[in-house]
Amino acid sequence: MKDGETVFEKYAYPYSGDMPHTLFSVTKSIVATAAGFAVDEGLFSLDSKILPFFPEYEHCESDEWDNLTVRSILTMQSNKEFSFLQDMTGNYAEMFMKAPFRKDKGFLYSNNDAHMVAALI
Repeated sequence: MKDGETVFEKYAYPYSGDMPHTLFSVTKSIVATAAGFAVDEGLFSLDSKILPFFPEYEHCESDEWDNLTVRSILTMQSNKEFSFLQDMTGNYAEMFMKAPFRKDKGFLYSNNDAHMVAALI
């Protein structure tokens, strides 16, 4: 896009411009880029805690919230429990906030963490 006009468009078979399709992890790259802009604009820092940004949601009780920052969700280290088979038609932010923390800490590829970055922005 340039000046609001499409200047280049390409689709791989069997897709076309009028056929919605899943983008899978492309969205994660776009959301991470948007987070970089938000940090640059001073909307939050990588070390900002997540909990204060979502006061409208009930959340699980845990001391782990003190460690949950923008950086931890950007790097998929929220340590929140989820299932790749869970119903994804509900409110992602609410599901994330209510989910318990995992016992096994560290990186875990997570659509939920990426969604929370988008919800934060």
